[in-house]
Amino acid sequence: MLVTIYLAPLLSPHAHIYKTSPARKLQGASMCSVVRYHHRCGRHSTRSVSYCQNAPQGRNGQEILCGNVSRTESNQTQSLCGRPECAHNSLGGYWMCCFCQQGPNTGGICLLSYVDAYRLNVVCEHRCCHSCWRG
Repeated sequence: MLVTIYLAPLLSPHAHIYKTSPARKLQGASMCSVVRYHHRCGRHSTRSVSYCQNAPQGRNGQEILCGNVSRTESNQTQSLCGRPECAHNSLGGYWMCCFCQQGPNTGGICLLSYVDAYRLNVVCEHRCCHSCWRG
């Protein structure tokens, strides 16, 4: 059986990810488990769901989480999300910012400082995009 999982965006309200993965039934387990993995790009996360032996089935025949759920957040800031549409991933995780022309950056957002038109020192905060280049 396949389960469709909605993965909520982390930093961007426009990043919606759907992942279909096989459901796992934990033999002898008395609680369901949900693990969310946060990746270095800051836009994408993946989620793993395991159902316990007490997980009921919904009307459509798919299992649903029981009332006893273990939820874990896993910080995978050293790993790339692996999605081909992700600019951060396609640049190998090291990129130069197209806005401030600085880098290399390793996270999904440029945190380097530059002097703006008013001669103020500001943090760039540009999100890695397909106009940025490999650092």
